[in-house]
Amino acid sequence: IDDIHLHSCLLKKSCLANLPRYVKKDGRLAPMLERIRTSGRKTFLLTNSDWWYSSQIMNFLLGDSWVSYFDLVVVDACKPRFFSTGTPMQRVDTSTATLLPLSSCPPGPVVYSGGDHTTVTTMLGAKGPDVIYVGDHLYADVIKCRKLCEWRTLLIVPELSHEL
Repeated sequence: IDDIHLHSCLLKKSCLANLPRYVKKDGRLAPMLERIRTSGRKTFLLTNSDWWYSSQIMNFLLGDSWVSYFDLVVVDACKPRFFSTGTPMQRVDTSTATLLPLSSCPPGPVVYSGGDHTTVTTMLGAKGPDVIYVGDHLYADVIKCRKLCEWRTLLIVPELSHEL
């Protein structure tokens, strides 16, 4: 499992080679994110994927300026550990995918790697219960989040769409 996800990246490379087959593009995504932000709320992207993969998926979904749809972008989150001890937060040099100390200011958009829920909540200027976190993994995104922090959660289960 680690090899296909972390070392060879075979799964990610296969997905990126045929994005329309594996990633469903929805034209409602960008307007929804814009409505959330214009209403005075903040948006953030929190993913276990690294910058290299996340940026390509998000470019496909929202275009080259996808980072502008989010107030905060965190990759390499290491969920579910993110909801407890977390990992050291670093800056991502988006041109090289190199991880740098927080104090550095690489060119390009501000993207972070790692961290924990308390740090992200503070960066958003929110209180725990004010955060609604949307995930697609029952254990890593919802169960651990609900047990270990005050964020509210919403689970996406595409397999149940036929029930609607």
